[in-house]
Amino acid sequence: GSPEEQIYMVKITIPEGWVVDEIPAPKYFVMPANGARYIYSATQTGNVLSLTSHRVINKALFSFDEYKPLRDFYTQIVAKQAEQIVLKKK
Repeated sequence: GSPEEQIYMVKITIPEGWVVDEIPAPKYFVMPANGARYIYSATQTGNVLSLTSHRVINKALFSFDEYKPLRDFYTQIVAKQAEQIVLKKK
């Protein structure tokens, strides 16, 4: 294993006649000792919705004592990515 970085960037064009009613709030969290970090953002510019998910793992190996914080870190990522974007007809 080695440190890794993963970035997902998505742009969604909202069709005419629809508006974004709800988007997930931005989120940033870090594991203790900066072992890993996660940044999520969702922004709207005009009829384009931009989503960014950025995960950085700074360590190749985690000790037994770091297992729970690592599990909690991934639980937060899964919960954040499961949040919904709500569209409504105009």
